[in-house]
Amino acid sequence: MKHSAVFALVALFLIIIAVSSTLMIPNQPTRGQFSTTTSNTSSSDSGGPIIGSTTTTTSPGIDPSTTETVKLDPRVMKANGYFLTTPIDMMEWSDSQFSYLVQHLIASNVTYLFFNLPNLNSDGALYDNFSLDTSLILRFDTMAGAHSFQYVAWVGTQTDPNTLLGNFTNYGISETVTSLYKAGFDGILVDIEPVPNDSPQFLSMLQDFRASISQSAPGMLLGANNMNVYQSVAYGQLWAWDKNYFQNVTKLVNFISPMFFESDRTNQAQYVQYVDNEIQVISEYSLAPVLYEIPDWYGPNTTNHFPLGENISNAIIAFQQYVKLAGEGQVPSPSNMLGLCIYGLNKTYTLEPGTVTQALETTPYDWSFFINQWVNTTYPQRVGSSAP
Repeated sequence: MKHSAVFALVALFLIIIAVSSTLMIPNQPTRGQFSTTTSNTSSSDSGGPIIGSTTTTTSPGIDPSTTETVKLDPRVMKANGYFLTTPIDMMEWSDSQFSYLVQHLIASNVTYLFFNLPNLNSDGALYDNFSLDTSLILRFDTMAGAHSFQYVAWVGTQTDPNTLLGNFTNYGISETVTSLYKAGFDGILVDIEPVPNDSPQFLSMLQDFRASISQSAPGMLLGANNMNVYQSVAYGQLWAWDKNYFQNVTKLVNFISPMFFESDRTNQAQYVQYVDNEIQVISEYSLAPVLYEIPDWYGPNTTNHFPLGENISNAIIAFQQYVKLAGEGQVPSPSNMLGLCIYGLNKTYTLEPGTVTQALETTPYDWSFFINQWVNTTYPQRVGSSAP
């Protein structure tokens, strides 16, 4: 009986240890962490993101070291972005002007800063010593404190893509990737407009960027602007992609950035409907995290931009409406959403012959609206924070 009692105590002790170990297993998902998805199928040769079951990462939304697509809980859409003016303009700002911008970026949960760089050359190269960009990155780092920015080179061209894309060379793209990486950039956003639906040249160009990044810029992010996405679009159509081509593009990038401006919508109701229709298709079909670009300029009407329709307030109203409908299960969840990216360049633009305006800028009202109506508001989920 004594031996039996001893054995029983030992067995009980071992059971307690086993249960305790099970309860203390590390790396369990906790509130506020992001989750990634891995595919049940094989990865693409290009190293693009794929979709499947859930694992955990603390990335702000993009993990360039894997072939995974980050799937976010709608409560933690926090990686917003901002498009900056040219480095030469920003380096002329006083410390107080620069600090004003940085504090509003931090309050807006901005992670990704896009630097407005010169156009790519005909071979895809971008020759520059990037000394101003390096100085600007250092200035942001100095004022950011504990906040962490990711610096993305916003590059593109104004040349007709039909004649341009086929001229890009591996050497030219490699020069661009290597030089931007050495300058301190964390990523590249390829902005070429318009890319025809089903363009094989655009896919080849993204594959070349991906290959160059893998070879000489490990960890660098690759993103692209996309055209409007629809269920079905004619082959070769400009400014519009069908869902299949959109998926082919998103397989090759770390993030995709829809452009919600120059939509031709002239009032709030039209614009909100346009944005919500696009979010629905993009939420359903994107294989990459999505950073939505929203307009933040007023000024006179341009060819396709009508400020009474397109503006930061109306864009946020559209996203509020969509997130609410998603919470009710009426539309696909925007679970692949990183956040919103403000297109509010503090730059002088000539919008009409003989006229100049400072229309492209983020005003104090816009900052307040973005922070109070997007970052710090519940819709029913809390958007822009890891808190419930």
